[in-house]
Amino acid sequence: MSKREIKFRAWSGSRFFYSDPLEHNQFYMLGGKAYIATEFDGWIVTGWPIEQYTGLKDATTWENATEKQRSDWVSAGNMPSDWNGVEIYEGDVIEGGVVLWFRSAWFVQWEDERIRLPSIPHPIVIGNIHENPELLEVAR
Repeated sequence: MSKREIKFRAWSGSRFFYSDPLEHNQFYMLGGKAYIATEFDGWIVTGWPIEQYTGLKDATTWENATEKQRSDWVSAGNMPSDWNGVEIYEGDVIEGGVVLWFRSAWFVQWEDERIRLPSIPHPIVIGNIHENPELLEVAR
């Protein structure tokens, strides 16, 4: 059995910060508040929403990846041939539904329906609740 990589992201109001050794960010929760420790700034109390990586990737092909996704991938030292989709995080929007953690499992929630994320064939992340709130209107 393979182990899932534990990673997080936080929305600052203008961009995501990732719990990634390359970004030198570490996330901590204490007393219901989010803390970010960076190599450069010390401790920062943010209160930013923190979302967890599901351990799954979507079905976006390299050919269908956005220019930013391709640029970020190559800038991180990866080869296009190694691309295997976009990481799916809590708060991402897939087919108009929102990815969430519910009763010990990952689901996609629409207004009146909830389906386990792993059972959705070929999911595609089309945005997230922070940068694309208009996508939530599609789900209603």
